[in-house]
Amino acid sequence: MPMKRIFRTAHRPAKRAAGYALIGLGSVLAITPLPAGILLAGVGAAILIPADSGFRRWVRERRRSSKWLDGTLNRIGHAAPGSLGRYLIR
Repeated sequence: MPMKRIFRTAHRPAKRAAGYALIGLGSVLAITPLPAGILLAGVGAAILIPADSGFRRWVRERRRSSKWLDGTLNRIGHAAPGSLGRYLIR
């Protein structure tokens, strides 16, 4: 099997795994006084939103019902580097 095909096949599951791992780590670190946990969760969400349609739908529903979450994701989106923030800003 050509390397490009292997890369394309493994790319999305690897992105999903990285995104969920960052959200999990961010959730654990969210209780610390440093804002690192919230930022890690935001980066994980920025990775998952374009890669996972179920997660994208879940985030959209939560943003509609919670002004706090909507505002938090917008703030993280403005602070995130490059294209990661683009997916968080509404």
